[in-house]
Amino acid sequence: MFQGTPDDIMEDGSKVFARIHPDDIDGVISSIHKSALELSPWKHEYRIRHFDGALLTLYGDALPEREADGSVLWHGFITDITGNKAINEKLHVVEKSYHDLVSNLQVGILVQGPESEILICNNRASELLGYSENQLLGKTSLDSDWDVIHEDGTPYPGATHPVSLSIATRKPVHNAIMGVSKPCSKQRVWLLVDADPQLNFDGSVKEVICTFVDISELRWAKEALQRSEKALNQAQEIGNMGSFIFDVKANLITTTSQLDRILGFGAGQVKDPQAWNTLIYPEDRQIMESLVADCLEHGGHFERDYRIFRLNDGELRWLHGIYRSKKGPEGKVTFLSGVNIDITDRKKMEEVVLAGERRYRDIFEKNLAIKLMIDPLSGEILTANQAAANFYGYSVDQLERMNINEINILPPEQVKAEMVLASKESCNYFNFCHRLASGEIRDVEVYSGPIESGGRTLLYSIIFDITVQKHSEAEILLKNEALNQVNAEKDKFFSIIAHDLRSPFNGFLGLTELLADNLHKMTAEDIQQSALLMKSSARNLYDLLGNLLEWSRMKRGLLEFVPKPFLLFPKIGECLTLALNSANKKEITIIYKVPDDLKVLADENMFMGIIRNLMTNAIKFTPRCGSIVILARPVSDNMVEFSIKDSGIGMSKAMIDNLFRLDVNSGRKGTEGEPSTGLGLIICKDFIEKHGGEMWVESQVGIGTTFWFTLPAIPVHPDKLLKAVPGSLN
Repeated sequence: MFQGTPDDIMEDGSKVFARIHPDDIDGVISSIHKSALELSPWKHEYRIRHFDGALLTLYGDALPEREADGSVLWHGFITDITGNKAINEKLHVVEKSYHDLVSNLQVGILVQGPESEILICNNRASELLGYSENQLLGKTSLDSDWDVIHEDGTPYPGATHPVSLSIATRKPVHNAIMGVSKPCSKQRVWLLVDADPQLNFDGSVKEVICTFVDISELRWAKEALQRSEKALNQAQEIGNMGSFIFDVKANLITTTSQLDRILGFGAGQVKDPQAWNTLIYPEDRQIMESLVADCLEHGGHFERDYRIFRLNDGELRWLHGIYRSKKGPEGKVTFLSGVNIDITDRKKMEEVVLAGERRYRDIFEKNLAIKLMIDPLSGEILTANQAAANFYGYSVDQLERMNINEINILPPEQVKAEMVLASKESCNYFNFCHRLASGEIRDVEVYSGPIESGGRTLLYSIIFDITVQKHSEAEILLKNEALNQVNAEKDKFFSIIAHDLRSPFNGFLGLTELLADNLHKMTAEDIQQSALLMKSSARNLYDLLGNLLEWSRMKRGLLEFVPKPFLLFPKIGECLTLALNSANKKEITIIYKVPDDLKVLADENMFMGIIRNLMTNAIKFTPRCGSIVILARPVSDNMVEFSIKDSGIGMSKAMIDNLFRLDVNSGRKGTEGEPSTGLGLIICKDFIEKHGGEMWVESQVGIGTTFWFTLPAIPVHPDKLLKAVPGSLN
């Protein structure tokens, strides 16, 4: 070690110290001094430089002894531990690497003793079990804090734990699934546990290495898969469908329980392509075999309705098959998967619907009623029957290319609004006018309501031609109006006879009785006054009877109508002469402006009746000292306009509205009690309208009234003149 003989070293110890590594010399000297002072064993590790330049590691181990002279003598050994030191360093590196590997593994590792006590644990074990390393050491896997359970939720007895079983049987226990609750968070993790016993030479258990991995996500995925499978089965059951996978290489079909039920296969019954093919209805078998063969050879997918005889009861069922192939790495089809839906009920319903559609089409097309099927959104005529074609004058094909707006004469927006009402069932009965191919307009009665067809709402319309009925109703209405008019005229006539005609006669009779009974007592003045009253009554009776006779003759068609041209100026003057007496008594001024060459084409008697009645009316309702103005002027080449304006008591709007109605009593007394029936105005209006003219009135209460009317004219050069009738106040 020190490159010298024992004697050399005994004589000069400096040779030993000279070899010691400079970094270690102080430590060696210090340890020797300490051993000398304390007389304690000297144990020290240090390095020396060998003669060949190599560093040797030595280990000194000696016992000190104090000599008589007080010096210290050591007895011991110095051992070359260079080789062992290198081995230990390598071992330390290996141990550190192993410790790091174990600590960083995602697998939990426990080393447990013969009593299940935990001797060693790694970081992952600490993480999964919810305790720190210090808390785990010394615990047993039987600790109740972990609340270990089986997959089904039942408790996991300690004697059946993997480590316990491994100790008891001295055999490995693998793939045990345990639900472990972390003590602090109470979060449950699922572990897949292995326990491997390490035995002593005598066969007893030295320790058990327990490893475990977290399979919580795998378990949750498994539970999710189970839920998905359950949901799939429920969905297939609800949808009356089942799925399958055909392994081409194994020539084996795997089916779901729902497909087994549809096909009639029993549980565990082997299914192969041939067994399946025998179930297919003979007429469908060849096409299905061809489609499947093509899909297996070239890949792709297909869908097809086909029939089978169900295996367990032989019942004929309809299936809708959806098949899809999957190719392997070599480009060949390896799997064929698909879904089969039992559509038997749908097919039966389709048959019922088809039968109903056939019946409906027969009813629709062959019915004698006019029928149309219309899209309410666009107005397009989708379907028409032969009766509609016969009525409208188009062929069925032409009608089915038309829009309802080409037939209905209402504005399109109004037709659309009516179709909306029909679609919402707010109204299902309508009266329209429809145009035929010939251009003729016919009145129709339409019954229309919504029906569902092809996923949309259509209008089913039945049309009835009511043109003749409408004309009959109009004729009946006119006859009813005429009858009501006749009844009103009759009632008016009887009313006049019963009241208006009777009252003057009573007055006249009273005067004659007065003269007969008291003539010998009366003075000449009394007799003259009674005679004047009798004259007035006789005049009123005469006028009333004249009106009644004219009206009666007119209504019976006995009144002659002989229009001829005549000058207005002299004829109006003649009419006014008859009214002067009444006007003078009330001091009323009469003015008339009539061109002297203005002519009309009229019946003279009727014209005079018009002027006489209107003048009598104006005088009757004009107070004393009032005025009446008569105007006549041409308003066109063929009409003359007349107006008779008074400054009388006037009329309200309600009275004007009832003025020419026979069924309303519009008569009232004049300003000095003159009687009135309203019959004269009605006669005037009838005479004017018989000439093709019009009559109207304007009036204000307390201001006066103006009656307007028109008669046919003889063309003239108008020259308006102002004339005053002799005998008037102005």
